[in-house]
Amino acid sequence: MLASRASEYGMQVLVYLQENVQDGYVSVKHIAAQCGISPSFLSKVVKQLVEKGLLSSQKGPGGGVRLGRPAKDIRLIDVVEAIDGLGFENRCAIGYPGCGKDAPCPIHDRWGPIREEIGRMLSERSLYSLVHDMSPDATSARGREDAQSSHD
Repeated sequence: MLASRASEYGMQVLVYLQENVQDGYVSVKHIAAQCGISPSFLSKVVKQLVEKGLLSSQKGPGGGVRLGRPAKDIRLIDVVEAIDGLGFENRCAIGYPGCGKDAPCPIHDRWGPIREEIGRMLSERSLYSLVHDMSPDATSARGREDAQSSHD
């Protein structure tokens, strides 16, 4: 796995906000319910996204979170970096300790170019393009799959 579950949830929050919220703030509890994510876990993810400026937050009545900048200015790599850091760029695909140029794992040479391509895709792809390239069926199915996986 390249990104943690937390990064996946971070992307889901951003996609949800881009698809469903035009103005104002939305409570984390509401987003958690809509996306089938634990509210307490999602709160931790949201805090990291707020700290990196991907979301803005407001406390009190009518408070919650919203996108911290335009969706066209949020790259997918920003989400991964905010939550997980950029360690995937150097991480061994099979978790082999000490994997590197001098002591490569069995797939090291094949994984390097794949990892670079993934990094390039995450850097080039914006939240805006992600949401607008998703089919309506994919966005509604996503919520159902998340709800199902949280019950498994």
